[in-house]
Amino acid sequence: MKPDTSSCNLVLDGCCRDLGSVSFAERVLETMSALGLAPDLESFASLTFLYASKGLDGRIQEVDKLMDALGFDDKRAFFRSLISGYLKSETSILLLLLS
Repeated sequence: MKPDTSSCNLVLDGCCRDLGSVSFAERVLETMSALGLAPDLESFASLTFLYASKGLDGRIQEVDKLMDALGFDDKRAFFRSLISGYLKSETSILLLLLS
């Protein structure tokens, strides 16, 4: 049985939100590509959250441009994840300063 985009997105989201691992997340994308699966809005939202939480603004711009190039017009999930990622980043910084 071959994984589908939804199952890959579950793994990708875990890499992005739970592990916070750029290398693992990008490995999931490579696996998706090898399986002939294209990222969808959920995939891009997970990546956006990860990149925002890590302060990787250049990567966020790449995701935004790629979404435009692929014809994804509905960017609500992108912006929701962008804000959530930045908030997580700020919360982490505040916790470090307070400890």
